[in-house]
Amino acid sequence: MERIGNEKMLMDRPGFEPGTSRMPTEHTYDRHETGVGQLSYAQSNASPTVEPNAPVFSSSKVSLKEIFDVVDPAEWLQWMKLRYSSRGHAIYCYTSAKYLPKIAENPALLKTLSYRRARGVLVAIGALRDFLKIRYNAELEVDTKFLRKFMPPRPVEEVTNAILEYELRENKEIVDQAVEALNKIAGKKSKLALPTIIAFFTGLRATEIRYMLMRWNELKKINLGNVVLVELNYDRVKKKAYITLLPKEIAAKIKPIVLGADWRNHLLHKHGIRLGMFRKAWIAITSRHLDSAERDLLQGRLKSIQVRHYVKHIRNIAERYYEAFKQYVPLINALQTLEDTGSQGLS
Repeated sequence: MERIGNEKMLMDRPGFEPGTSRMPTEHTYDRHETGVGQLSYAQSNASPTVEPNAPVFSSSKVSLKEIFDVVDPAEWLQWMKLRYSSRGHAIYCYTSAKYLPKIAENPALLKTLSYRRARGVLVAIGALRDFLKIRYNAELEVDTKFLRKFMPPRPVEEVTNAILEYELRENKEIVDQAVEALNKIAGKKSKLALPTIIAFFTGLRATEIRYMLMRWNELKKINLGNVVLVELNYDRVKKKAYITLLPKEIAAKIKPIVLGADWRNHLLHKHGIRLGMFRKAWIAITSRHLDSAERDLLQGRLKSIQVRHYVKHIRNIAERYYEAFKQYVPLINALQTLEDTGSQGLS
């Protein structure tokens, strides 16, 4: 008997799968365009514009079932890549949407998916809602609160085992990989070398590093001996980074740099380096010197009221931070800035 949650069973009906039931879209976009001519996602809260040749739904309110008869999957994927700075997240939402045709008929099928995939389905619904509003001026009718009742539980045992495996076996391996990647790019005439080494020493996300480098001259900095504290005050909905710590050797090399929103994808495709590895390595390196709340402070996971408490002890935190990273400071000496190399715009 075939299990109800079998992937093949859920995806055998044409949904968001290019080329299965529709002609290719005639729309082509410049990388800075969206599905509504030149309307950017940041402008999407304004009155939506419907293109003259856009397919028309039977009414302004659309159900999940109706979407699959009108929306072109290739066009929606293109819009997703423009909406999200993370190409990986865009594809995650897109592939999760393939499960929607069956789930529209039977929401209980959500329980048969893995927790991560079920969560992706709900995220995809939110993205679809925005896309339909902008592209077709249509409103998606779906009760996500009802769908959440069918979410599978997150397996506690899997999470615990993953943490133990990470702590006991992978810590040294991930740090070695990160150091190897730094050595690989630090000596290159690349605009991406500086943000990469910053990722290693700060554990910041790609968007936070981009924000810091673009506003470097404007941000407040405090000298704490071997370490420089940078007041980021970066706030992006659920992801925040109030402060970060850097060895003074890196701070001395930093000058404002304009990075593209997808710079971490360029880092992967041109140099074979995954930026997320440095965030994991940062946790591994600091785990014996900083407690979990202090690491959360520097990686932007604490609420503002908690930040105020820990900032009182920032000098002590900075000393222990430097103790954790001092053996890696010589890596900074290999970094060639664009000014050092006399090069401009190298990637």
